[in-house]
Parts: sequence; C-alpha cells; structure tokens
Amino acid sequence: MNIEKHSVLKCFYPVLLLLHIIGMETLPYPKCLEQAHLQSVLWNVPKYLIGFLQFFIIMFQSVNTIILPDKKISIPALLLVLSQALMNYRAYRSRKQFLSIIKKVSKATSMFTPVDKRKNSMMSVFTYCVMAITLAMSYTILFFYSSIYIFLKEGSFGSQFLSKKFNGWFFIFSDVTALIATIILSLVFSSISVYYGLVCICFDTLCRRLKVQIRNAKNSLDCGRIIYAYLKIRTIMESLEHFMCSSAFVIVVSTMTGLFYMCYSLIFIPKYGYIDYLCYVSGGMYNCSIIGIVIVSASIANKAAEVSKEAVMSLPGIFPKYYNELKAILRKNCKQQVCLTLWNIYIIDRSLIITAIGVLVNYGIIVATLGTKRPQWNLEKILFQKRSLVSLDRLHHVLPLHNRRRPRIQGAKIGSTTKPTPTCITSRENSGSLHHVQSSGASKGQDGGRV
Repeated sequence: MNIEKHSVLKCFYPVLLLLHIIGMETLPYPKCLEQAHLQSVLWNVPKYLIGFLQFFIIMFQSVNTIILPDKKISIPALLLVLSQALMNYRAYRSRKQFLSIIKKVSKATSMFTPVDKRKNSMMSVFTYCVMAITLAMSYTILFFYSSIYIFLKEGSFGSQFLSKKFNGWFFIFSDVTALIATIILSLVFSSISVYYGLVCICFDTLCRRLKVQIRNAKNSLDCGRIIYAYLKIRTIMESLEHFMCSSAFVIVVSTMTGLFYMCYSLIFIPKYGYIDYLCYVSGGMYNCSIIGIVIVSASIANKAAEVSKEAVMSLPGIFPKYYNELKAILRKNCKQQVCLTLWNIYIIDRSLIITAIGVLVNYGIIVATLGTKRPQWNLEKILFQKRSLVSLDRLHHVLPLHNRRRPRIQGAKIGSTTKPTPTCITSRENSGSLHHVQSSGASKGQDGGRV
C-alpha cells in the first residue's frame, strides 16, 4: 500500500508543484523548516505574491478599461482576469481537497494489482505543462510585435485621461502587466486543468481494473470486495465533482471565448505579416489544449463511471444464489448515478466538443456579418502613416545637404492660422536619379511639392 501511495504521489508531483507556485500550499511542509523562521516565510511567499499580483492586475486592468477609448478588448480582458481570480480564490478556500482526492486515489489503487507506469505518467504531465505555458508565453511575446498591438497603442493616444507626457510610462506598465497576467493565467489554468484531467484518467484506470475483477469473481467474498472497491472509487468522482465543477465551468467558458477570439482574428481581421498568423495560431493552440484536456478526460471518466456501475449492478445475475442479498445491497448503496458536470448545469460528454465548435462557427458568422470596416480602416491608416514617415525620413537622409529643402505644403498661406496638411512624398530610383512624385491627395491641376 505504501508503494502504491508513493507511486501516485510521484505521478502528481509536477501538478502539485505548479499548484504550490500559485499559492495552493499543496506540497508538504518540510520538517527542516519547522524551526527556521526565515525559511518558513520564504516557503509561503508564493501564496502572498500571487494574491498581490492578482489584485494589482485587476486594479490596473480596471483603470485601463476606463482610460482607453476602445472597449472591445479591454472589457473582455477584465472579465477574463476577474474569472481567473475568482477560480483561484475558490480553489484556495478548498485547497485541502487537492491532497484529499489524491489520498483517495492512492487508497483505491492499493486494492488492485499494482501497475508501475509512474515514469511515463510523470513525463506526460511535465511535457503537457511545459507545452501549455510555452504556448501562452509565445502568444504574449508575439502579440507585442503584431499589428493589433500597434492599433491599440495608437488608439490610446486619443484618450482624454492621458497626456502625451505619460503615454510612454503607461505603455511600459501595460506591457509588464500583460506579461505578468499571462504568466499567472497560464499557471492557474494549466495546473488546475492538468490536475482535473489526471484525476479523471486515474478514475478511468481504476474502473477498468474493477471490470477485470468482476470478470474474475468466483464467490460471495469477491462480490463484497468488488462492491467495497466500487464505493471507494465512486467517492473520488463525488469529491472531484463537488470540488471542481465551478472551476471546470470557468475554464471551459474562458477557453471557448479565447478560442473564438483567436479564430475570428485569424480569419476576418486583416494581417500584415507572418507574426500576426503565428500569434493567433499559438493562442488558439493554447486554448485548444486547455479545453481539450478538461472535456476529453471528463467525458472518459463519465463513460467509465457508467460502464462500471452497469458491471456492478450485474453481480446478482452472475451469482443467482445470492441474488436477493446482492440486490438489496446494490439498491441501497450503488443506485445513485454520479457524473462530472459544468457547475451542475451541463453533463460533460464528447458531444460537448461538437457543440462548442458549432457555437464558435455560428457566433463567428454573426459577428462577421456585422462588419469590421471601421477598425480595419483605422489600422490601415495608422500603418500607412508610419510607412509614410519612414519613407520621408529615408529620403531626407539620401538627398545631399545643399538640396534639402522643406516640402511645399498644400493650402499654406503666409499669416494663416489654420494648420496646413502636408503632401505625401514618395521616391523611386530610376537610372541613378531621384524622381519626385506628386501627392495622391492633390487635386487635378495643382502643382505637386518638389524637394
């Protein structure tokens, strides 16, 4: 029994480490730190650090939502941060359940023949956690170099709450906050989803072993052991459903929203380089990995619970000699159906994947038909202005010093107080000479500006 318990704890160790990093206190307290006060304070640093960072992110995102004129991205980001903080708080209040469920899994595992797959399980869990965190960080880094980031950055200059003096500092704080929020979000979602999926996989494995025991049952003593093992296995699912049904709901809704945003941006929003494609693809892969492990593992566990219950309820037919006794015991203890749900609203099964895809397609078509001409025009205008300034700066450096003159301004008059509009000057090279092209905004018959 100790060997099986140690094996289960080793399998869950990467997840427990991630949960301890986000402040769940899942790792056992070392005995060597009981007398050392400084080391014990450092051991509890993640709990206080995560709480402070979440409070700072919520406050800054609230201010960001008020300041920025464009609310289409800031408000969903604020809702995502609030949902993640709520899920983390609910999990922290019931943090003792993490180790309690693992102990129930180890006790149920000790009743069957030991199968050592600890190394493969640890490597799979560790690889998945690293992949999910890497995809989340890749999306954040690529987002800082994407065209939508330029659009958001330029849009903030139109805010009436920010002066030009504080724009630079505001964006530094905004970038740092986005990076910290992504790290915390990826750690929380990855650790809780992996824990949820790993418990479901262990439950499915135990149900398979129970079916093997039912096939090999020979007498009434075997029936008693089978019923006792089934009740122990069922308590695992009951505890998991009571503890994490709300967390599963938040994870599924948040990742479906993120997946919708990534797919919509990848298909309908204009892109100006391969970085935009990589940004949306990495974000979509991260959301698919999180929602996939929750839905697939929970549907497998629900199917295993249903099959194992049918197998246990068939014991009176296998042993007709003890039909009445077994029937009374099963009606009393094993009749209740237990399954994993999304906050007691929806039973998780494999059809939820098709439903989620249908929802994404339907709402994508609805949002796409509303039209996105205005944001596209603003983004194209910003990029065109930046390219025009770059071309003017290059032309200014190419010309000789004695030929540099100020370009003629359309509509400029001596003594006029109105702000003139400069013409757009472009250059091209033909046979080693520079030819100056008239501005596209000049009317027919007017003279273009010459350098």
